[in-house]
Amino acid sequence: MKFYKELLMDHFKNPRNRGRLENADFTISQFNPSCGDKISVEGIIQDGILTQVAFEGKGCVISQAAASMLSEY
Repeated sequence: MKFYKELLMDHFKNPRNRGRLENADFTISQFNPSCGDKISVEGIIQDGILTQVAFEGKGCVISQAAASMLSEY
């Protein structure tokens, strides 16, 4: 359990791929009205392959860390 807490906090404090992409091929935004979390994800696709991804958002540790972790995947 401790490992997951440390992993979440690392991604929350040092998010990977946070920011915007110039000339993104897609943007998707989600908002959770029950807690106020917001996430926007942008990506660039070349030859049918996702080559770059970035996100921006505000919210709890879990939502922001999950976006960072997903962007690495």
